[in-house]
Amino acid sequence: MTLLLGFTRATANDSQIPHPKCRNVVNNDGGQAIATLECMAQLERYVIPDSFNISRIRLSINHLNITYGTLRNEEGTSIPIIPSLRSVRLERFNTLDTSPRFPMGRFFKYVKAHLTTIIMVSVKLLHFEREDLAGFLRLESLQLKGVRISILDKFMFQSFVPAGSPSMLSDLQISSGRIMSMDWDFLKPIAASLKVLAADLKGRILALGALNWSSRVILDELKKSFSVFQRTISNFNKNHNNSIEIQAISG
Repeated sequence: MTLLLGFTRATANDSQIPHPKCRNVVNNDGGQAIATLECMAQLERYVIPDSFNISRIRLSINHLNITYGTLRNEEGTSIPIIPSLRSVRLERFNTLDTSPRFPMGRFFKYVKAHLTTIIMVSVKLLHFEREDLAGFLRLESLQLKGVRISILDKFMFQSFVPAGSPSMLSDLQISSGRIMSMDWDFLKPIAASLKVLAADLKGRILALGALNWSSRVILDELKKSFSVFQRTISNFNKNHNNSIEIQAISG
């Protein structure tokens, strides 16, 4: 059972909240205090760093939830070092045509080693650069919902963890985006740790006729992890199905 203990709302000079419309919320989860920074803009877009001072995030928070913003690709736009931070949820970021791509590598630069969950909803990524998904040692869940991205190439997770370290990513979800091409070999570095893989590509063809599950590299790794392996895309050519959902089924 989770109880809301209270919250603090920013004042103009509040040094622990990055914007006056943010609030720090503290919940009681099984006797443990869990702190969340909520910044849920409706009409006014947060612009980092112009109107949103990211350095003012309280260093004891566990979760970060920001809706409606723009992140510039420049200094002063990284989450500061927060060892307690476990999850980040971003929604409606860099969505304007004039906005730059969301610089994921820069934003998570100082917290990627201990994050366990990243959820991104309606964010303009366009593509993944090498540093965007590098060094996420403890990331267990990556959810990309309605994310604007053109290409998922085979190098996407190549630097996800250092050589010789096992991936901890067990939940990968990609849904309702604008993906135009995909090389399914991008799963190879994380295949052994995956327990849930869900991709809903909403009518995008993506050369799915050559899904390459038969490349065996990924398939064999996935079979090592799943006691029962189910593929709903097995006859894409016949049914024109463009979604795939794979789950570990006990028993």
